[in-house]
Amino acid sequence: MYFDPQCKPNPVAQALLDAASLIEQRGWCQGTGEREGALCMLRAIGVAAPSDDILVAACETLGKLLNTRFGQVWNDVPGRTKEEVVAMLRRAAGSS
Repeated sequence: MYFDPQCKPNPVAQALLDAASLIEQRGWCQGTGEREGALCMLRAIGVAAPSDDILVAACETLGKLLNTRFGQVWNDVPGRTKEEVVAMLRRAAGSS
């Protein structure tokens, strides 16, 4: 199989991958969008998305995997981990 390094993911997938990277770099939080630079899952998508259309599409993609329209609720479940959030964002990128 040939890999083209010039090939880029679609904009929705890229926003989700960038959101995962932001959380890895800045940290992750619950109960608020941002705390001391750390981001919740949805805030990270909002920062990563280049437009409102991409933001909405990324949240819809994530919502289908989570089976909810309210990703923030999933983010804030007690016991949830940063690693789970990053993995879910990457999984959503793969399904977009």
